[in-house]
Amino acid sequence: MSGFDTNLDAEVASTMEETDKKCPSCGGVMDFDPATGGLSCPYCGHMEEITVNKQEALSAEELALDKADKLENCDWGAEKKTIICNSCGAESVYDALEIAAVCPFCGSNQVMEAADQNTMAPGA
Repeated sequence: MSGFDTNLDAEVASTMEETDKKCPSCGGVMDFDPATGGLSCPYCGHMEEITVNKQEALSAEELALDKADKLENCDWGAEKKTIICNSCGAESVYDALEIAAVCPFCGSNQVMEAADQNTMAPGA
């Protein structure tokens, strides 16, 4: 077993196929043309329209920021705590089980004694 995720390999191959579109005329890699919204070959000048599937269009949902901490998921999968660096004053978030680390801003050593804080998970 190679240890590689086959789904990830398929996504990388799919992305390469979509981003490195080959010109049907000369085989060169086509570039996006913002003027036409399509693809153009910088080598032979071949133009191609980009097809868009209108049914797959997704929209972002707007969330109320003042109510997000009460309504949304606040679980990151592990408890977190916020530490303020004694050297530079920067605020960093660490896992609750960490007791020492290096400040990512100034490089000073940090010994953690602060209480945990309820933070909202990304995409919550």
